[in-house]
Amino acid sequence: MLLSGPPKRYLAVSNFVLSEDARKQIRLTLEVTNVIEREYIDDVISHIDASLGNAGILEESGKSKESRSELAALHKSIVQLLGKIRALSLDSKLALDDYFNEGDDEQSFANQIAGLPRQKGERLDKLQIYAEAMEKAAVGALSNIRVKRGARPNFNARSIAFHLRESLEDFGINVTSYDVGPYMAILHVALSELVPTEKDESYRRHGLWAISVTDLSEVDLTSMTVDNEE
Repeated sequence: MLLSGPPKRYLAVSNFVLSEDARKQIRLTLEVTNVIEREYIDDVISHIDASLGNAGILEESGKSKESRSELAALHKSIVQLLGKIRALSLDSKLALDDYFNEGDDEQSFANQIAGLPRQKGERLDKLQIYAEAMEKAAVGALSNIRVKRGARPNFNARSIAFHLRESLEDFGINVTSYDVGPYMAILHVALSELVPTEKDESYRRHGLWAISVTDLSEVDLTSMTVDNEE
């Protein structure tokens, strides 16, 4: 049975723009597979274009290895800072406290830092408390980061596979893992042109991941994972 349906519309600008040759290949695939009324093929292609545009403007975050390195460096700096603070002589502490008190009530350094105590001689202690709290926060954040073994999945390739599945399903086109089916055939065209660094057969891996997602609304668009699982 031929299927058709109203698509969701996207407005996006990105580097993921299909060439005219790619659009011709997609048109041929839709005609040969006979999964959509011919009068709707132009709408499907336009929707795919816009959807891939959305895929191209997404930015990856959640790079656990990079985050762990950044937080580890921050923690090291805080520990060093705390060591310097605790080793200060009385004269140095008094000199710092005098600086905190310079200026009138609104312009003094102490009043520019929210929550600092007003009693003379306690401000450096409060800064130390802040530094110790930050040190504990860095330790806690580090303990919560899970660095996965092996290479991360290709974010852009998964994003294309995800958005292509969504755009075809918007028109009621069944998405399957068959190479001769419209989804895998179109995905192959899209990835070959938009992510040429990927190996020729890798489109199947990204397509199978997108097909395996039970609920597309559960995909984290900043990591292209579900529940942080690759």
